[in-house]
Amino acid sequence: MRKKKLKKFHSNIKKNSEVESTSQAPEEEEEKSESVDFDEIKLKWSEFIDSIIDDMPVRANYLSNIMIDKVSKNQIICKTKSKLAFQHLNESKEELAELLSQFFDADLKLKPKFLKSSQNNYIHSPTLQDIKKNAPKIAKIMKKLDGYILRQEKK
Repeated sequence: MRKKKLKKFHSNIKKNSEVESTSQAPEEEEEKSESVDFDEIKLKWSEFIDSIIDDMPVRANYLSNIMIDKVSKNQIICKTKSKLAFQHLNESKEELAELLSQFFDADLKLKPKFLKSSQNNYIHSPTLQDIKKNAPKIAKIMKKLDGYILRQEKK
């Protein structure tokens, strides 16, 4: 049953793109429902991801790892901790909006937001003292391997 829905969804996408490219007179768009509520989107989100995973695996992966925050004025506001996911979703907003609109039968847009994490305070170019302080086990391994690596380079 689910595979039939997915095939129908993908065939509709292909038909719509063919109609847009071949038609010269503007067609009247089908009326879409005014809004979709938060619970409906949460309920069908994994189904939406499953419907696009074969054609767009990277976008599907990013969409599966976002947190849907709220739905407001036909915008799905989502949050991510990944800078790469945020950038990718921002770049493909229009295409995702079209897919969301077709799947949920409503005029929807995706609005990603980036969550800054206080956990990821990386030390760039750490000294041995920094490593000893923050990761003593790694410092011990480095101390043991340091002379060994230098001896291997000379051979």
